[in-house]
Formats: sequence, structure tokens, C-alpha cells
Amino acid sequence: MKTLSKKSMLVLSLFFLSGHAYSANDEVGGSGSVTNKTVSDNMLWTTISSVNHTVNGGAGTNDCMVVASADVDNPSPSTGKQYLFTISRNTTNPIENTRAERTLEFVDNSGVDDPNIKPVSTNEVFTGLTSTNGVAGTNLHTFYLLGKKKLEQPDGTNTAPDLSVLDYTISTVCVDRD
Repeated sequence: MKTLSKKSMLVLSLFFLSGHAYSANDEVGGSGSVTNKTVSDNMLWTTISSVNHTVNGGAGTNDCMVVASADVDNPSPSTGKQYLFTISRNTTNPIENTRAERTLEFVDNSGVDDPNIKPVSTNEVFTGLTSTNGVAGTNLHTFYLLGKKKLEQPDGTNTAPDLSVLDYTISTVCVDRD
């Protein structure tokens, strides 16, 4: 008689004890790069990275968890400036001040060697994705990691140096709810 390894038992128990059986439309995806992207505008969002998810079937509903992160280079060690990052679905011009929006600030502390690189991360859950509410009414849903300069800076101006995003990832876990 063959015995099962501990790893096999763990996998089997997770499969049988999980509340959600694997579906053909469950999907894990992602993208990322170490190629620098420049955030240069305070009105328009810069697309840093994106990933697609396709809802298969005629009447299916999917829910997706999206997680994104990046390393950002301090643009100017002599000034305190703020930048915004967010995740959006099917648009590169999202509404501001969403749950996924994060503010990253670089501050020059006198007499302190401030960080040259800072991480930023965010996440969001998107529910109710269907084969008809994707891009242009299709089953294709595109998730974006976006960045831009904050319009009103802490010093009262609306100017900030361009920002280099050094490396970044965006990942999705989507499940079929039908």
C-alpha cells in the first residue's frame, strides 16, 4: 500500500476543506518589469503596468483581488513632494481618492540621510465582473497600476520633479462566483 506524503495530504485537505471548488474561470495573473517608468504629470495618470482578465462564459460573474507595488526613486533630495498611486479597472483616468489610492511623500530632513528609494503598494477588490461590463462592453477586464504627481504640494505649489518608478508588479487573483 502506498502512503501519501505530508505535502500531498496538505494539498488534498486544502482542496476538500475549501469553500470554493476550482473553476475553469479561476485565474491568477500578473505583470511587472524592472524597466523604469517616468511619472511626469500632475493631471494625467501615467500607466506603470497593467494586467488583463477575461471572463469566460455567457452569464458568469467574477471577483478579482488586485495587488500592486513599486520601488520609487527620490526625484530631488532637496524638496518635499507628494505623488499618488492607484489601481483602476478598465480606465487610465480613474476617480481620485478611492480606497486604492496611496500618497507617497519624499521629505528632505535637515542633517539626515533620507531614503533614496521608497516602496509603495496598494490593493483593491473588484466584484461583479461579467462578460458584458469589461472594456467596451466585452468580457476583457484590464487592471492598471497608475501614478501621477499630486496637484497641490505641501509647499503650496503645484509643481514637483518628475518621478522614476524603478521596478513594479501588478498581480491578480480572480474567482468565478457562479
